Amino acid sequence: MENFFALFVNSFAPVLGTIAMGLVSWGAVEATRYIKTKTKNEMAHNAVSQICQTVKTTVAELNQTIVPEMQAAAADGKITKDEAIILKTMALTKINKQIPGAIEQAALLSVNSVSALIDSQVEKTVGEAKKG
Repeated sequence: MENFFALFVNSFAPVLGTIAMGLVSWGAVEATRYIKTKTKNEMAHNAVSQICQTVKTTVAELNQTIVPEMQAAAADGKITKDEAIILKTMALTKINKQIPGAIEQAALLSVNSVSALIDSQVEKTVGEAKKG
């Protein structure tokens, strides 16, 4: 019986050790992949958040500076559609100058188009400003 046990241990120990090492290696690879994915996702989320914050700040700044001047210059105190287009173009230009290329690249991990994101956020922020 002891010989059988010794034979069993001597025969299967190397195989079990190899299997255990393989499982440990696989686990390490999966853990590394998870951490990399989580880091990329966090970078993308932070980049999108930074872009959205830049949009809000820029729109608020234009609402405090340029918009009152345009309203004061208008006979009825309202901004025309053409002036609104000019304001939006000004906002987009200013926002695009403020966003570093690295932030844009990081945001592209979670959105298809940074320009589309910025455009939609400008529309959303202007809409919220009109309501509030």
